[in-house]
Amino acid sequence: MYLLPMVKKLEERQGRFCLTYNGEILLPAAIRSEAWAAAGLLRESAAEICGITLAVTGFSNRNVIVQFEKVDAKEICSSENPEFSSQAYELVITEEGINVRAAGKQGWIYAVQTLRQILSQEGFSLPCLTIRDEPALAYRGFMHDVTRSRVPSMKYMKQLVDWCSNYKLNQLQLYFEHTFLFPQFNEMWRDDTPLTADDIMELDRYCQDRGVDLVPTIASFGHLYKLLRTKSYKHLCELEEEDGRAFSFIERQLHHMVDPTSDEAFAMIEEMLTQFASLFSSEWFNICCDETFDIGKGKSKEAAEKVGNGKLYVDFLNKVCVTAKKLGKRPQFWGDILLEHPECMQELPSDGVCLNWDYAELAADIKPKKMAENGITQYLCPGVHGWNHMMNRLDGAYSNVSRMCAHAHRFHAFGVLNTDWGDYGHINHPAFSLPGLIYGAALSWSEKPVSEEEINRQISAVEFGDFTENIVRVLRDCCTCETISWGRLVQYREIRLFGVLEGSEEAFWAQENYEKAQADSERLQSAKAELCRAGGKLAPAQRARLVPYLIACDGQRILNEIAATLEKYRNQKENPAAAKKPAELADRLEQWFYEYKKLWRSVSRESELWQLQETVNWFADELRSY
Repeated sequence: MYLLPMVKKLEERQGRFCLTYNGEILLPAAIRSEAWAAAGLLRESAAEICGITLAVTGFSNRNVIVQFEKVDAKEICSSENPEFSSQAYELVITEEGINVRAAGKQGWIYAVQTLRQILSQEGFSLPCLTIRDEPALAYRGFMHDVTRSRVPSMKYMKQLVDWCSNYKLNQLQLYFEHTFLFPQFNEMWRDDTPLTADDIMELDRYCQDRGVDLVPTIASFGHLYKLLRTKSYKHLCELEEEDGRAFSFIERQLHHMVDPTSDEAFAMIEEMLTQFASLFSSEWFNICCDETFDIGKGKSKEAAEKVGNGKLYVDFLNKVCVTAKKLGKRPQFWGDILLEHPECMQELPSDGVCLNWDYAELAADIKPKKMAENGITQYLCPGVHGWNHMMNRLDGAYSNVSRMCAHAHRFHAFGVLNTDWGDYGHINHPAFSLPGLIYGAALSWSEKPVSEEEINRQISAVEFGDFTENIVRVLRDCCTCETISWGRLVQYREIRLFGVLEGSEEAFWAQENYEKAQADSERLQSAKAELCRAGGKLAPAQRARLVPYLIACDGQRILNEIAATLEKYRNQKENPAAAKKPAELADRLEQWFYEYKKLWRSVSRESELWQLQETVNWFADELRSY
C-alpha cells in the first residue's frame, strides 16, 4: 500500500476492519460545522470507491463506523507553530472502526484524503493501523496559467482543485493577465473567453470545502501585453507599441510593462487589484511584478538614471504591496528582478513573501541561499515542464521539482509553489501536469527524498489504479521522443514572420540535431504501442485518461517530421525522416489538429485556440510550398 505524500509515522497492527453498507459517520455537534467538509469528502470517497453511502449522525449508535474527534494539537503535532499544528492529524483504524482526529478543519481533510487512498487500494477490508502525520512545509501550492492561450472550463478547474486536495496541497493560484472580465477593460478581453466574477466566487467556495486556499494572482507591473496594446491604455506602457503590430507568442512574454513613474498607470493597477481581490476569501494576494525587462528603457529612463533600475522597481513594488495590504491581503511577488538588485532587498515589505523560481532541471541552490542569507521570506517555485511541449517532460519535471523542494527544506523556506505555465499557446493537455503536481505535493509535504522510479510507481498505483505500477514510466518514455518541441517550431515561425529573436534562420537550424527525427518517431511509435498495452492493465474507468496521450503522441510524431522536412527543403540538408510528399504531411497535420481541437474543447473554453489554428495553418501552407 502506498500513501502519497509519504506519511510521517505509520504503525501497522494485526487485524482488519470491514466497512459496512449501513455504516454511519459520527460528527459531534461541537465540531459539526468545522468538520462537515471533511465528512462530506469521506462520504464522496466511500460512494465512489466502494459503492456505499455513509450517513452522518450526531450521536453514538451501533452503526457508527467512523468518528471525528477534535484534539489538542499538542497530542498529535511535533511543532508548536499553529501553521503546522492546524494541518496535523491522526488516523486510527481498529477492528471496531475508524477514528479521525485533528485540531481543526485542515487536519480532518488531510486525514480523510489519506483514508481515501487506503480505501482505493484496500477496498472494504482495511488494515488496522495508526497514522500520525504533519507537513514539513506549511505552504504547498500549485499555480496554473489561465491566461496564455488556454482558459479552462469550470469542470476542469474543479478537477484541478480535487487533485490539489487529494495530495494535500493547501494553495491554488490561477495566473491572470487579461482573461478576467473587468467591466472597464473590455478592449483587453473582448476577443477572448474570460472568467467572470461569478466563476471566481464559485471556484473559491469549492476550494474552501476541500481545504484549498484559492490565492488571487494577477500581473500588476509587467506581462500586460493585451492591456497595453489597446487604444485606451497603450500610452501607459513603458515602451509604447505601434498600432497594428501582429500578435506574437514571443513578444507577449518579453515586453509590455506599465510605466512605473506614471500616476495614471498606478491608479489603473490599483483599480484592478481592488476589484479582483474582492472575489477571494484568501488572506494572500500574489501581485506578480516579474520580468520587467524594459524598466528604465522608455518612459522611466530619466527616473532610472537618477535612482537606478533596482530602486525604481522596488518603489513601485512597494506601492503595489501597500495596496494589497489595504485590501486586507498579505502580498506575494516574484523575485527574479530582485535577485538582480540585492542592494534593494532590505527595502521589501517585512510581511511579504518572495516567490523564488528556477525551472532548470539541475536547479542550483544559489538563488535560495542568497534569499535566505538576506533574511527574505521565500517560497521556492519549480515547474512541471509542460510549457512549449506537446507532452509534459516528466523527466525534467521530477529533476527540477525534487531539487527545488530539497532546497526549500534545507533553507527553511516558507513554502513551495509548483508552477504550470502556458507559454506559446499552452499546447499540452492540462491533465498531463498531474504527475508533476504530485511530485511537488509529495516532496514538499515530506523531507524524505523519493527516487523518480519509486514515485512514478506510487503515482501509477495510487492515481491511475495500475496494479503493474508501470503506467507513469510509459508516459515518461513517450514524452522523451521529441526531436523538436512545439515551442521551437513557434520560434521558427516567428523568426520567419517577424524576426523577433536574435540570430538568423541558419543559426536556428544549427542549434538542434534534427537527424534523430526518424529514430525519435520510431521510439514514439513503440512507446505509443506500449501505452496501448499498458492501458489494458488499468481499471476500465481509468482508460479514457490515456486518450489525450495517444493524440499527443501522434502530434509529436508530426512535429518531428515537420522539423526533418523543413531542414531538408529550407536548409538543403538530407534527412531520412523528411516527408517524401510534404503536401501529404500538411494533410496529416490538419487532420490531426481537427481531433486535437475536440480534446481542447473538452477541458477548455475557446480561448486563443484560433492562435494555434493560425500557427498550424502556416506550417501546412509552408509544407505545401515545397
